[in-house]
Amino acid sequence: MNQLQKDYLTAEDFAYPDATRLPFVNRIHLPVPACQCLPSDVLMEKSGGSDPDMAFVRKVIEPGNQFVDIGAGYGTYIWTAAEVGASGSVCAFENAGFYDAVATAGEDDFIDMESTSLDVAMRDYLGPEIDFMRIGAEVRKENILKGGESFLAAHSPLIMLEIKHGQNFHSELIYGFKSLGYDSYRLIPGIECLAPMRVENDDDQFYLNIFLCKLDCAVRLEAKNLLIYRKIDADSGLKTAPNLWIDYVRKYPYAIRLLQLWNQYIQNNESNLHWRLHQEALSSYAISRMAQLPAPDRFQALKWAYQLLDDMVQNNPTFSRLMSLVRVASDMGNQERANIVLSRLIKMMETGDNVSVEEPFLAISSHFEQIDPAQEIGNWCLVSLIETYEQKQPLSEHAEADISLGNLELLKTLPFYNPEMEQRRKFIRGKFGLQEKS
Repeated sequence: MNQLQKDYLTAEDFAYPDATRLPFVNRIHLPVPACQCLPSDVLMEKSGGSDPDMAFVRKVIEPGNQFVDIGAGYGTYIWTAAEVGASGSVCAFENAGFYDAVATAGEDDFIDMESTSLDVAMRDYLGPEIDFMRIGAEVRKENILKGGESFLAAHSPLIMLEIKHGQNFHSELIYGFKSLGYDSYRLIPGIECLAPMRVENDDDQFYLNIFLCKLDCAVRLEAKNLLIYRKIDADSGLKTAPNLWIDYVRKYPYAIRLLQLWNQYIQNNESNLHWRLHQEALSSYAISRMAQLPAPDRFQALKWAYQLLDDMVQNNPTFSRLMSLVRVASDMGNQERANIVLSRLIKMMETGDNVSVEEPFLAISSHFEQIDPAQEIGNWCLVSLIETYEQKQPLSEHAEADISLGNLELLKTLPFYNPEMEQRRKFIRGKFGLQEKS
């Protein structure tokens, strides 16, 4: 929307005759046009509640906050931001975002009909008290800096910046915001907090979104355990009791089913260095799940678990260690690594090579921790791998959708089928005009 909307809108205000309504946050069913377009795909992917960035926004937004979405698209984040309630406000801008005030016709064959700068918009429409600002993918972000320099320098919102467009990671924007006093952070999904990022770290360049804030905002978030200000030493872990991991996993159905088998493995491998390192990684991960601990301690434990497992599987990639690595990599937010390992595990199950659950391992996700495999541990593993892989895949390209549909049709024939996956399956079939099989 190009005009500032002062009246509250509901999902029904965007009714389409052929719309599919997706269950979204705040008990809203969001209408999605029945068209083959990227925005429909994005809404479908984010509607299920498994998107960690969306979950963090939901956690950090408070009643009374002022939320601005620049490059709002179909309004995916607007509905989440409704948590601000009647005492707060949500403002969305579209048409590729804000540009500098002197954009001219003919530049890149683009005629800017209703452009404005961030500084002008803040002055004329919104005022300075903005708590959270999201800047989406299609925005000319270099012009956000140019046209918003006065506002950004004088005020201190938390900014969520979509920094990766396609395969390009725009690190120059990090330095641009740094010159205005904003430090950069990445989301650690397993702890639901922000941690400092390093531009020179290749792993940190896999992130789609980063977060930016000044010191005063960082201090406020740190007090709420939503941000870690100091850098964490990746080369050392916390002291752990060797069997701490058992206390963590034994409350979950899958581990209860496997404990007898695991006890035998532990007895036979007491002096096995690889198992001892895996056990240390599992115990470190258990510490990262202790919500009563300070976020920096949890993050240090999580990083140590990730480093141990990542090093181990280079030389000895057993099925169990790869399963544990997916869980820890996902909690670290390293989805690129998690996807690579997920693909490897799925191929292992397809061929049956080296698949064994006798060595203890972490469930692939918190969702599957809660599901009792009963006597079907093999199907439980396979479904958990395919479903988790599917939840991490985009629907934006035809080839990817073909692969997804094959996976989803297979899932439908197996136990533990998730209704959310059925919604995804029907969406893909409808998107490409495919009839249901009789």
